[in-house]
Amino acid sequence: MITGADNSVTAPNPIFTQEVFIVSKNSPWWLALIQGLVALGAGLFLLVDPTAATFLVGLLAAIYLLVTGLIYTMRGVIARRPGKSSLLLIRGIIGLIFGGVLLAMAIFNIGSLSLGYTILAIGLVIFGAMGLFQGVFKREGKPFAWGPVIVSVALLAWGLIILFARSSIDIPAVSGWILVIIGVVIIGWTILGRKDPTSDAA
Repeated sequence: MITGADNSVTAPNPIFTQEVFIVSKNSPWWLALIQGLVALGAGLFLLVDPTAATFLVGLLAAIYLLVTGLIYTMRGVIARRPGKSSLLLIRGIIGLIFGGVLLAMAIFNIGSLSLGYTILAIGLVIFGAMGLFQGVFKREGKPFAWGPVIVSVALLAWGLIILFARSSIDIPAVSGWILVIIGVVIIGWTILGRKDPTSDAA
């Protein structure tokens, strides 16, 4: 809730108070901006360099999951209250686990590329499905928000593509476009959310 120049009270726009990547006094807006910039940067890198090895796709996806998992974990801890859903915190921990495992596999050359892609795909499917469930069924009285749902659907689709069609498509190009879409949506949603920076809804 904010007070205008005429001392009237203006309610914040509830559309931008979702717990997926939200701007609120309990969750710093720049965390969402970092998440969006990481996705956008990774996507543009894959699109600008069409010869990017499939190994880099897994590495960049692992970094995205790790960064996003860390951000969601921080937000889940900050926003956690009695009676509130812990789904955001659980998603954060899942992102940290999958991102950390994949990054360790890449750094220490553990396992095969195929195994790494399978783990990545499972992580993306779980992460995206949980976000979609939260955005559609666990809104806790909040209005439907298209931004978080688009990101969750993109992550879910990305995981399914890697799991079932990675041998028949250009993985770097497809992954690049998906990451760009995710980055643009998150950055745009964050900028729109900054119009109502004081909300207790998260």
